[in-house]
Amino acid sequence: MSQSFTAAIDRTRSLPAAVSATLLALLAAAAPSIAQTLPAANPISAVLPSTSFSLQLEEVIRIPDSSSGNNRFARIEQISPAIDGSGEIFVSDQRGKVYTFTPGDTNPSEFFNFAAVIPSFKNNNNQSGLRGFAFHPNAFGDSNAPGYRKMYTAHEIDTNANESHLSVVSEWSLNGSGVPIVSSRRDVLTQSQPRGDHNIGKVGFNPNLSPGDADYGNLYISFGDGGNYRTDAGDTTLNPNGQNTTNFLGSMLRINPLQDGGSPYSVPADNPFVNQGGIDNEIWAYGLRNPHQFSWDTGGNGDLLIADIGQSNIEEVNLGVAGANYGWSTREGTFDMTGKLPGNPIQADVLPGNHPNDAFTYPVAQYDHDFNNAGQDNAAIAGGFVYRGSLVPELKGKYIFGNFGSSTQFQDIYVVDVDQLQLQDDFTNLDRTSTDAFLAPMEILSLVDDQDNPVQLLDLVRDASGIGNQSRTDMRFGIGSDGEIYISSKKDGWIRRFTSTLKPGDYNRDGVVDAADYTVWRDGDSPDNSQAGYELWRDNYGAANAAANSAAIPEPGSALLLGFATLLLAMRRSNAT
Repeated sequence: MSQSFTAAIDRTRSLPAAVSATLLALLAAAAPSIAQTLPAANPISAVLPSTSFSLQLEEVIRIPDSSSGNNRFARIEQISPAIDGSGEIFVSDQRGKVYTFTPGDTNPSEFFNFAAVIPSFKNNNNQSGLRGFAFHPNAFGDSNAPGYRKMYTAHEIDTNANESHLSVVSEWSLNGSGVPIVSSRRDVLTQSQPRGDHNIGKVGFNPNLSPGDADYGNLYISFGDGGNYRTDAGDTTLNPNGQNTTNFLGSMLRINPLQDGGSPYSVPADNPFVNQGGIDNEIWAYGLRNPHQFSWDTGGNGDLLIADIGQSNIEEVNLGVAGANYGWSTREGTFDMTGKLPGNPIQADVLPGNHPNDAFTYPVAQYDHDFNNAGQDNAAIAGGFVYRGSLVPELKGKYIFGNFGSSTQFQDIYVVDVDQLQLQDDFTNLDRTSTDAFLAPMEILSLVDDQDNPVQLLDLVRDASGIGNQSRTDMRFGIGSDGEIYISSKKDGWIRRFTSTLKPGDYNRDGVVDAADYTVWRDGDSPDNSQAGYELWRDNYGAANAAANSAAIPEPGSALLLGFATLLLAMRRSNAT
């Protein structure tokens, strides 16, 4: 209930009973409209929980400095696996260089310096520079098929025109060693930018496809809306480009980037807006603000997940849907921004009653800018990946992402089960005081140091950089061909990897490998329900209990083992009560 509504009720107490009753009835009827505008920067009053398990972050490799002073560290933007089966990992520095390393290497190798060969390359430590890169899925495949020895970059260049700069997607041919040929650069697509932020984001091909699949070889490109506010209106309205389908701003594009006769690229015939008037055919989805990161799950349903940075209230995880309108700048998450004027913060409204029938596609997960009710309003989502590795079973099938706002309290890493990321269209009964308002069971990932003390990524960044007052991490996420997820920071140049603190075979995560863990494995609830998972439990149970039980542990089918496990589990439950 709003403070104004409460105060109005208080004032009726001094009035005659009949008048008071009439006024109360009128106030009650008006209450929904009075309470429509939600607290600034805190539209969700629930608090995010933390995971019941803790992980560590180990340093993998450091990318060389690329500037001087406190901003000397490599501005790591992308970490992606090689697609040639080599196991190498590519890393881009926003200032223009790309490096490679193989897990276990001490130092990275420079792959290519794009800044040195792209005329008027723009890098001003904002959202410019080298924004993304991608190898055509056939780059190292069939030499007689399209896309062989091709890669693509997304970057910014300065211009002499009225616009701030140009966002460019370029194609490069690769030599026999897989390195770009300088003279081969061909500009595929450009978009003028009104401001220095919310520019082009990532470029990528769906990694789950094979030649012959309908979407094979199509390049996805994310564009921000071109800046916080509407420049041509004197910064008096929110930027409407997300709803403007006559340019690429605020959209996800989908093209075939190979040259098509006299055209620099072609538009897939099944793009959702092909031959529809008033909409650029290249647009695959729109209504986005700053979707600088997206990724496909390499398991499960192969979902495309798009992280969109919000303005003053909500950060979003969106499910990629062809033809979707994600709502910005009319919507921010599951909240209404219609008619809002620029400001910091901008107060959001609840959705109108008819929203279940509107044309917008709402996020599958969201969090607000004050999710711990700590009086802060700085937040920016860092999109991540679904974990499909083997080193950290606790993360299996979870989408891992984070936040890198300008506050020491907003540098957390989040996890959510990808299967819980489901589309919804009716939020009439959404309780913003409940964790249901996050739309999916998100959790803050608990981290510990090598002494099992609680730690944040920001603590590690401060230690590694030697800058004790560093206030942000500028984290980015990447992935290897083995499904392991990496996390980097533009504030120390390090790439780190998650490691488990659990004992192998501890399937119920209680710190002890015992018969209760066998029951979890037997019931199919462990991260690895195969024979190998049983053997992992058996070996570690045997080692942990060798002194107390010298008898060999039977195979899973043994009635003795099953009875023993059941008895111990019953004893544990009895003692617990």
